[in-house]
Amino acid sequence: MSPSDNFMMAIFVKTTLERFRWTNVFLLCDKGDRVVPFHIAMCSIFKDLLRPADGHFNLYDVSLNNVGTHHAEADLTLDLISSRSRVVIVLANAVVMRQLMIHARRKNMTNGDYAFFFMQPFLLLDLFSDLSWRLDKEDDILALEAFRTVFYLITDTESIAKNLPAKTQDEMVDRMRSYSLCKDRAKAPVEMFAAYEAVTLLAKVAHDIVQSSREKKVRPTLIGTAFVREFSNRTYNLSTVSASFDTSACKIPNFLIKLFNSTTQTFEVMTLPRKLHCIVDIH
Repeated sequence: MSPSDNFMMAIFVKTTLERFRWTNVFLLCDKGDRVVPFHIAMCSIFKDLLRPADGHFNLYDVSLNNVGTHHAEADLTLDLISSRSRVVIVLANAVVMRQLMIHARRKNMTNGDYAFFFMQPFLLLDLFSDLSWRLDKEDDILALEAFRTVFYLITDTESIAKNLPAKTQDEMVDRMRSYSLCKDRAKAPVEMFAAYEAVTLLAKVAHDIVQSSREKKVRPTLIGTAFVREFSNRTYNLSTVSASFDTSACKIPNFLIKLFNSTTQTFEVMTLPRKLHCIVDIH
């Protein structure tokens, strides 16, 4: 995700909090060995975003460090949360999140009185593994029960891979292999889909600029300002997804909210807003 997308994801979370009128929020920022720049950046963004001058939110924050090996720290952190807030934003990887939720289950904090937000930018990247309760460990059942109170937020990159025709995927992988950019045919990297989407979109916009110039019988100008004007406040239907841009020509990412279905024992999509402000009630 780009820095602008990180900020939009944070705005999306803030809008969700406002929708449910949740004003007391606890922010957990991982400082352990497995922390990545995405978590660090999002932690900083939330601290600025949820502490505005109007004081609409009461934000409390604390740093986590190796929850998986320091159980006492997790218990102390959860005790602190229970005394301050019932809404928790966790900025850590899936391993840390799973361990934290197991601790929360043992402390009876997954009975519906608390809401835990967990977010991943790209599930198609190995760096961001999916949140799974089933790891063939003795605590699997605890994780299964704990995930019922998790709001799982991701960007909608899954549909990009699913909507791309198999023939196009094969052609893209073959091209990547010819440049020694990938070796495995079974799984195309998300960077490849992003590049394909970007090049396709730029080609479409360039075509529109040229076509418009021809109709006006003027020479086309393929410079940055022309592209910005063409991008502004428009939606483009691509072969993979629809790409929407705001009035500043910034791409509006689609976000998924997933809640855990105890029957199917999986996280399932509950809402897919086409625009940032469109949020559906989740109960």
